[in-house]
Amino acid sequence: MERKLSKEDYQAKKDARIARYEKYSENAQARSNEAYERQQAIGSHIPMGQPILVGHHSERGARRDQARMHNLMDRSVEEQKKAEHWESRAASASKSKAVMSDDPEAIEKLKDKLDKRTKLQDKYKVLNAAVRLKNAVEGDRRLTKIGLSEDQIKELREPDFCGRVGIPRYMLTNNNANINTLRKRIAALEAMDARQPFDFSIGEIEVKEEEGQVRVYFPCRPDEATRKKLKTSPLALKWSRFSEAWVRKITPTFVSWYERELKLVLSEAKAE
Repeated sequence: MERKLSKEDYQAKKDARIARYEKYSENAQARSNEAYERQQAIGSHIPMGQPILVGHHSERGARRDQARMHNLMDRSVEEQKKAEHWESRAASASKSKAVMSDDPEAIEKLKDKLDKRTKLQDKYKVLNAAVRLKNAVEGDRRLTKIGLSEDQIKELREPDFCGRVGIPRYMLTNNNANINTLRKRIAALEAMDARQPFDFSIGEIEVKEEEGQVRVYFPCRPDEATRKKLKTSPLALKWSRFSEAWVRKITPTFVSWYERELKLVLSEAKAE
């Protein structure tokens, strides 16, 4: 099995996640509708404006119906919020342009972003140098040569509330911070690709790196204490019925120490 996801498998994984969020939204919406309909069904048997008749033999049933209606309405509203939440998650996942670490094209995409950010930083510096020239005519000539229109030059020369002209300093600072972040991410991903993959055994327990995940295969169900250690920090593994293994996505933040921690827990593992 491939150590990393292929481009097609990564897209399929993303599509499956979006479909899963949409299904969660549909299920929550169905539960919301069901609770609302049940609340309406109970209310349909109560005459409009009918108060609870205190002391009457119907009082107990009326109060019970009233409580059920309130609970059902609360449940309907709660499930409606869940439906909207998952619908929003699905929409965000579909539109997201964020570069994920398990994307097989992550490094290339980040380098492309870095190149655009670097060119933007250089452009900001050229614009500021031109607009701040003492010879305004020469400055305008340079700005026109760069490709700015008269309106853009006028806007660039318009002083802000502090009397400053050109590209504000905070924009250069923020863009430079993004450049540094991209460089660090690229370096971390390149280091992760260059390292040795997870591939070792402790007794009959096998650990492999497959499809961007570290996967731990046990010959039988581990004991409760081991399962608890696997699920909690720093290991944070989850049982995958699909892979029939304990899995976790591989990211640059833990590869330097994760293998040591994992071996320590597995060496103490017992079977139920």
